Amino acid sequence: MADFIPSDDESFDDFQKNLMSVLNPNATTWGIPAAQVTGLVTYQTTWTNAYAVGGKGEKTTRNSVQIKAKTTARKAYENNKAPMALGLRAFIAAWVINNPLISDSFRIAMRLPIHKSGKTRHNVATKNTVVFKSTSLGSGAIQTDCHSSGSSTLNPLAKTAKAGKKTSRAKKEEGYEIMKSWKIINQGDAFPVTANDAGMTKTLFTKAKIIQQLGPENKGKILCEFMQWYIPKHPELASPWSNLQTTIIT
Repeated sequence: MADFIPSDDESFDDFQKNLMSVLNPNATTWGIPAAQVTGLVTYQTTWTNAYAVGGKGEKTTRNSVQIKAKTTARKAYENNKAPMALGLRAFIAAWVINNPLISDSFRIAMRLPIHKSGKTRHNVATKNTVVFKSTSLGSGAIQTDCHSSGSSTLNPLAKTAKAGKKTSRAKKEEGYEIMKSWKIINQGDAFPVTANDAGMTKTLFTKAKIIQQLGPENKGKILCEFMQWYIPKHPELASPWSNLQTTIIT
């Protein structure tokens, strides 16, 4: 697939303005978490301000510091992969390219590749759940190791289901990604009851070992998490949600 993000700054600026003008008013309808969009808008603001003074059109007035700030802002906006602050490439890969709620007409409007739908292999939704353990690493970082419950034989793709065994290694259910529904609360606040409670953020992860940077400002607060196995192209094949787990952030 050809690179859809322009290389020169002027074309990149035009591309991102157009994409965000389509994305922003439709993100909720497309099931994209507000926190993910907010992170992208923050990158956009930083880029826009830096480009305004450090871009090619400002050759006569810009200085080396402004040029460096512009370059740094673009690098973060385009390439950041932090789970809570995805840059354009990772954001589009996680929330747009294979999102079944986004029509090809919208992809064209955003100047993105058309989703090519090949033959769909219909599988039975897995009944295995995500078994996980979250550990606080300090400085607001949380590590979560996930594996399959391996308790169901309904999904022919699940190796753990075939063996009927559990595994303690961090390993995904075959064919699935991991959807996390989470929120941070103060100690003493009420815990969420379901993964779809108000205020929950849903974030897609592609690895069984997850490092989530929640920030030192959240030390002493409680991370509340539900997990499920999830296929972006086939959300109807998602597993049941796990039970709630809570971790004190240190």
